[in-house]
Amino acid sequence: MKKILVSILSIFSLIQLSAQDSLSVTGTIRDADKPLMAATVSLLKSADSSLVKLALTNKDGHYEFNKIPAGTYRIMATSVGYANQYSAPIELRSTTELPVLTMMPQAQSLAGVTVQAKKPMVEARLDK
Repeated sequence: MKKILVSILSIFSLIQLSAQDSLSVTGTIRDADKPLMAATVSLLKSADSSLVKLALTNKDGHYEFNKIPAGTYRIMATSVGYANQYSAPIELRSTTELPVLTMMPQAQSLAGVTVQAKKPMVEARLDK
C-alpha cells in the first residue's frame, strides 16, 4: 500500500512539473490605426535580453508563444518601416494575454535622387 501511495504521489508531482513548462503567451501588435501583419515578435529574457522564441503576427496582428517556462520576460516587436518597440518586463506564472503593443512609423527620407542618362557609344540600326 505504501509503494502504491508513493508511486501515485510521484506521478502527480511529475505531471505538475511538466505543467509548469507549458505556459502560453499571446498578444497583439498594432500601428496607430490597424493590426500589423507579419511583424517579428521576439520573447526575450528580462535579465540579459537573450532570445527565447520568435513569432510572426498573423493578419489580425496576433502572435502566440507556447511551452514557455515561468520567469520574467520582455517582448520586442520589429517591422519594416517602424521603430522597434519593447514591452515592460512581464512576470509569467500562468498563461497570459499581454496588452496591445503599438508600433510607431519610423520616418525616413532620402537626401536626394539624381537621375542621369547616357547615350550608348555604339548604336545599332537596320540597314536600308
